[in-house]
Amino acid sequence: MNMDFLVGPIIVGTLCYFFYKILQLYACRRERIMLIEKIESLPKSGDMPSEIPGVNSGSSDSRFVSLRWGAIICGLGLGLLAAYLISYINVESMYANGYNRILNDAIEVVYAACSLLGGGLGLLTAFFVEIRLRKQ
Repeated sequence: MNMDFLVGPIIVGTLCYFFYKILQLYACRRERIMLIEKIESLPKSGDMPSEIPGVNSGSSDSRFVSLRWGAIICGLGLGLLAAYLISYINVESMYANGYNRILNDAIEVVYAACSLLGGGLGLLTAFFVEIRLRKQ
C-alpha cells in the first residue's frame, strides 16, 4: 500500500506545530516579564509568598499526558481498522477488473479521513475522561 497520502498532513502538521511553538514562545516571554514585574512590586521582606497569582496559570497538567497519547494512538488504530474494513468490503470486487488509479486515490482518502477522525475521537475521549477525573 502506498502511504504517500500521509506526507501532506505530516508536513502541514509539523509546520503548524512549529508556528504554534513560536507564538507560544513570545506569549510566555511576555508572561515571564509580567511575573518579574509582579515579584519586584512585592514588599521587600525576607519571606517570599508561597502563592503568587499567575505563576502556574498556563501550564498543563502532566498527569494526563499518557492518557492523551494512549487515546490518540487507540483512536488512530481504530480509524485505520475502520478504513481497512471499508476498503475491503466495498472495493475488493472492483479490483477484480484490474488496477484503477482513481479507485486507489479514493482508498487513500478513506484511510486518511478515518485515521484523522479516529485520532480526533480519541482526543475527545481523553478530554471527557480528564474532566471526569478532575471532578473526583
